[in-house]
Amino acid sequence: MRSALSLLLILTLAAPGLAGGDALTEPTRIGDVVPSFELKSLDGGSFSLADARSITEEQALADVLAAAKGLAGDGDVTGDTALASLSGLGGDGTKIRALLLQVGRPYGLIPGLDAHEDFDTLSEVGEWLAESANAPIVFMCWSPMCPTSRGYEERIQSIVAESGARFYPLASSSAKKENDFDCVKYLADNDLPYRVLLDRDQTATDIFGGKVTPHIFVVDAENRLAYAGSIDSDPRCRTESSDDRKNWLADALDALADEQPVDVLLTTPKG
Repeated sequence: MRSALSLLLILTLAAPGLAGGDALTEPTRIGDVVPSFELKSLDGGSFSLADARSITEEQALADVLAAAKGLAGDGDVTGDTALASLSGLGGDGTKIRALLLQVGRPYGLIPGLDAHEDFDTLSEVGEWLAESANAPIVFMCWSPMCPTSRGYEERIQSIVAESGARFYPLASSSAKKENDFDCVKYLADNDLPYRVLLDRDQTATDIFGGKVTPHIFVVDAENRLAYAGSIDSDPRCRTESSDDRKNWLADALDALADEQPVDVLLTTPKG
């Protein structure tokens, strides 16, 4: 029975508790505070949901200055330093966005394609990081071996960037054919700006009630589960027109940004 399930896990995450995780009696329900959890990430760091909202302006600016220091040539960098003045960037929008990707990744932030036009100084970049303390956090059960997860890559980046939400994929498949090295290689080969959290024992997956890859969970500023299910109604790579597609994740994030109730709270994930 377990060997048959392990084969299914190559493309699909099995129901919680069937892949070795210690499943809760009942997953977190919509509107409830998500129990805190701690996970390691592929980059060697750690993530704690309890600490995810604790981002100070001083910490954020320090992270930005540390990343920008090597781009200043022989000069010093301060919060007032203009991005365009950094010799390592030279006003190049592509290079500025690369810096934004670097500093945003630990926070789960993905800058938009034109994000370089939104920032003049390093302190403004630090404010972007600090203001994300209360942004919605999107968790997604994820596997690089899952064709549905791969098909959503462009869309999920666009949704997260436009909304200002934070995004953390959960590497929650316990299939033996998927390992951490494969995940790292896949992210690098496909230039994906994800900070992936390792959840091989399905700690967070069981808390959320994850079933398949991808399975989306949106946590609001008070760490309450605000939405769970599919990204949108078109998991098969844009078979619907943009007018017909139901954009559940984007709509949920828009509602939270406007401090309005989320209309659709729960949908069936397709993976």
